[in-house]
Amino acid sequence: MIARLTDEHVYLQDDNSSDGMPDIRIEYSDGRQAYVEVTTNIEDGYAAMWSELMKNGQIPRVVPMASLQREWSVTLSGASHAHWRPLNAQLEGLLTKLEGAGLTFQRVATVETLKAHPDPSVKRLLEFGVVELCSAPAQWGQGVARQYPAGIKGPLDRSWQLFLDWISETLASPKLANKRDKLMRTGAAERHIFIGITFTSPEQVYFGLTLGEQGLPNLALTLPREITHLWLWNIEGGDRCVVWFPDRGWLDAMHNWATE
Repeated sequence: MIARLTDEHVYLQDDNSSDGMPDIRIEYSDGRQAYVEVTTNIEDGYAAMWSELMKNGQIPRVVPMASLQREWSVTLSGASHAHWRPLNAQLEGLLTKLEGAGLTFQRVATVETLKAHPDPSVKRLLEFGVVELCSAPAQWGQGVARQYPAGIKGPLDRSWQLFLDWISETLASPKLANKRDKLMRTGAAERHIFIGITFTSPEQVYFGLTLGEQGLPNLALTLPREITHLWLWNIEGGDRCVVWFPDRGWLDAMHNWATE
């Protein structure tokens, strides 16, 4: 993506052979070099939960459960990772109790609905990080539980000011201090940071980077002194990548490719 937008030679260079080596190097045709640090905006618990779900090689994680008569969809938050083993040990029993009580949740029950429900099995599922629940009759006579990672939802209205406020707070945060330091130590005139946006990013940021959104912020961006260029890419669905260059302002990357 960087190469297509810049039409320059781009190298993945950080092989952990030395401390402080930036992730990517851009070599311009005029001899200049620029450096890029890459990071992902994702909650630690969510990343760990996603990793657990992917151990079977697919999303959703499908678990056959012989005592069930229904096919259950169980949506999990990042908090579920802290309870992964007891959740999986007790899930079949809890869902069996729900079926026995006639609580089949044929319409999706959101976390707000589940929190208001008095059933102790529902309360236990909430403690394990379940945030949505629904079921349908088993098609082949075999009950299953399909485990999904939580998605993201938000209002249709976009606020570019909230988008920009989040960028400013994130770039200046202690979490990115090492990234800023690595860029500054290069001494290069251009110091880029590339951030992958996920379901755990704020809704205004996530939805501002979906293909259905064609607009761009109409305000200039003030970056920390260690950073000169910014890339933001919605990596959940391979959606938009927008960039801020001090000499070009805001750009939608796919509408400004320098190469085919």
